[in-house]
Amino acid sequence: MAFQSRLVTPSISSFPCCLVRGLFLVVGVLYQIFKFRLCLSFRSMRLRLIILAVVILAIVFSSLMLTRFWSMSGEVGGRSVAVTWGLLGEIVYRLGGGEIEVVQLLPPGVEIHDWEPAPETVKEVSRARLLIWTLEGLDDWAQGLAEATGVESFEAAKRVQLLHTGEEVHGGHTGYDVHFWLNPLNVKIVVEDVAERLASEFPDLAPKIRENAAAFIGELEAFHQEALEELRPYRGRIFVTQHDSFRYFAAAYGLNAIAVLGPEEEEPTPQHLGEVIEVIKGLCIIYAEDGVVSPVISSLSREYGVEVMMLYTGEALTLEDVKAGKGYVYLMRSNIKALVEGFECG
Repeated sequence: MAFQSRLVTPSISSFPCCLVRGLFLVVGVLYQIFKFRLCLSFRSMRLRLIILAVVILAIVFSSLMLTRFWSMSGEVGGRSVAVTWGLLGEIVYRLGGGEIEVVQLLPPGVEIHDWEPAPETVKEVSRARLLIWTLEGLDDWAQGLAEATGVESFEAAKRVQLLHTGEEVHGGHTGYDVHFWLNPLNVKIVVEDVAERLASEFPDLAPKIRENAAAFIGELEAFHQEALEELRPYRGRIFVTQHDSFRYFAAAYGLNAIAVLGPEEEEPTPQHLGEVIEVIKGLCIIYAEDGVVSPVISSLSREYGVEVMMLYTGEALTLEDVKAGKGYVYLMRSNIKALVEGFECG
């Protein structure tokens, strides 16, 4: 499921605001009292003043309680941030520590590169304080949403160094591989930059955001060292993936990734397919991705007797996964486990 957006009622918690609201209500009550001449039933001025004071106190108290209710029901008091997809959602959620509402725009299972936002998406973005997207060639459709709604946008991966592919990728937009997040040190850069942007947007949360960022970065660095150790015995080994998305992972850990499908899952040419088949003949496991097995992977598995296991790019990540402890690092550990199994059996 996608991150659910909620309409957040702004919190007005100051006593003066509540008092003004209460006084307006008092004026209305007094108007009704004098309109129907109820005040004539009070025989003493003192009694009337006492009753009036009680009415005022009751209304002010009710106003305070109602304001408190509105503040609690809003949960995050207008701290809503829209993100294009799941990894950015995890980053914002973890940095905010539950104090920032996350609105994920891209539904799981939908291709991120050329998704077209629906009219209701514009409404969701218009309620956000900030729209965070990744980079050109991946989810740059977010820029159009920002312009249409007037919401400030932030390009999260602007500092990440992309790998040049030497060929056109993702509709010919960039010539670079945009799957940078499969190297955890690149995710570290994004966490750093998103943390500073959120701290600027929500200065009252800045200490907490930076503290959470440091913890997340520590987790990413620890995982990177763990991956280096676990994959060191297999340096130089080849693994075959469903589509061209694991270059960064392979480069980070000294492996060689060969994809059956192209960067946008385009079908292989006969020449490329022949080269892949020669590699597969020496393997016992090939890899599909994110719970989806393409027809060509299924066909290769049947024809050459290789098992199909799953790798995860993180593109289908949801907030529910993150809350269940199955976020980015969990998926990356699952990838290592699957790859080691493939290397050991081959």
